[in-house]
Amino acid sequence: SLFDQVPPVDDDFIEKNIRFYLAHKEVAARHGLDFTGIKCVFELSDYYCKPCIAQSLTAEDRFASACCCEDKGALTHYIMGLLSDGVQFQGDVEYVDVKTGKVHMAACGAAAPSLAGAGSKAAICGAPPIEGEAGGYAIKLKSRKSPVTLARLARIAGDYVMLIAEGQMYPSTEAENQECGFANFPHLNIQLSGDPEVFVQNLRSQYMHLVCDTIKDDLVCVCRLL
Repeated sequence: SLFDQVPPVDDDFIEKNIRFYLAHKEVAARHGLDFTGIKCVFELSDYYCKPCIAQSLTAEDRFASACCCEDKGALTHYIMGLLSDGVQFQGDVEYVDVKTGKVHMAACGAAAPSLAGAGSKAAICGAPPIEGEAGGYAIKLKSRKSPVTLARLARIAGDYVMLIAEGQMYPSTEAENQECGFANFPHLNIQLSGDPEVFVQNLRSQYMHLVCDTIKDDLVCVCRLL
């Protein structure tokens, strides 16, 4: 099992996430979709439930699906998935320490459970009461250590650009998670290999995407082709 603790299957939020996961999978297959975006905030999170568990299972399947119907994120995920079968993560860049090169990231509830490491498993816990009134669950985990590649598509004056960085992922501490104000979300740290100032200057969204693999050179080749 990938999870340390799981609510009962007949739990309302679990049942809704299972239904959503299966329906999403069926719709994607029926229409031959390569990637999707889910409008979780606020359509689902206000009127159904937070789909974080469903999105976590979808990420575990290695299907590219971005939260918040985030089209550039979904396309970034899809491109990275063509180059690697490593597990991926979409999250917010909470802060960057430009002196040390440490990046702290957190997602708003979804993460592939196989990101967990250090002898631990992912847990399903109550999501903080933010970003929606319907309620739901979130994934909480202590990330494993792994080399990672970070990437993010954006547009400048109508042209696509991609921020690409490499680093080492390692688990964040409970104190670091608490500092962000929502410890019951997936958190992780990355030690950047490159210049953190350059990384910050080229961030064009709060979102960043990573894959547990080293594919920087392959991403550069794809960008040149496109």
